[in-house]
Amino acid sequence: MSDELEQRVRDRAYHFWVDAGRPDGDEEKFWHAAVKELEAGTSEPSTPYGEAGGQKTPTPKTSTSPEPSTPYVKK
Repeated sequence: MSDELEQRVRDRAYHFWVDAGRPDGDEEKFWHAAVKELEAGTSEPSTPYGEAGGQKTPTPKTSTSPEPSTPYVKK
């Protein structure tokens, strides 16, 4: 493995580890996931824990109904 590729793997594995909450152990899992990603040349990173960071980002819900109107109060 070239020095440049090893550094890229190291950086990717580090990001996987940080995204996973910096758990103790699992160094090899993060390393192998980084190698697999870089060898595949994927544009969407995979992690040893599934979704990026092991957590899904909630999708904001949009409403199709109009905003509720405020009743007019005569003073």
